[in-house]
Amino acid sequence: MEHPLSSRETGAKKRHRRLVLRIGNFLIAAAITMGFASDAAAISPEVIVLEEAAPFGPGSSALGEVGKAVAVLVYRARVGRYFTTLFPSTILPDAEFGTSVALCDDLAVVGAPGENGGSGTVYVFNVRTGKELARILSPVASGGFGLSVAASGQKAVIGAPFANTDEGRAYVIDLAEIAAGNGPTLVSLVAMDGEMNDGFGQSVAIYDSLVLVGAPGDD
Repeated sequence: MEHPLSSRETGAKKRHRRLVLRIGNFLIAAAITMGFASDAAAISPEVIVLEEAAPFGPGSSALGEVGKAVAVLVYRARVGRYFTTLFPSTILPDAEFGTSVALCDDLAVVGAPGENGGSGTVYVFNVRTGKELARILSPVASGGFGLSVAASGQKAVIGAPFANTDEGRAYVIDLAEIAAGNGPTLVSLVAMDGEMNDGFGQSVAIYDSLVLVGAPGDD
């Protein structure tokens, strides 16, 4: 299938294209960006979620620069074939939608840490249907909520490293709760000895019942 953006790149120099294939148990990734995209990527046994610049998002003709919102592209991991594109229901300038992505079964978690003046927002999608299931607003101002995300075992962890004068916060949500149509409950994680500029939440990982949170400024 033709890449969904390939016919829409006139007027902007094509820079790079991202290729990700899964061969047997191996993941081969040439993580190259185009336009304004970053290097976020997530993978499950069935699908890959990538973010890439989408200069012609929904309603772009009326949105001007806002139409340059970043989209999230979904690929079938076993064959490297394009499957669908995820767009947020609310397209805002400087939202940085797709800065981080994570995948758990059929659910994609997408960070937009620049939304709402840098407070940040996280979106949850069903990757099979492309439906947006939740739009989770940051519980803290100017926190960069969604700068990092990770998911495993129906749980997701979200980093907000700029919260509380860059001391940082992280939050755990229940993806099963969202899939059932309920509003997410955020469980807050804080560093025991957190201080200003720690950047707690700059990176996150989750496996089973354990969560890792990076704090690169902690001394």
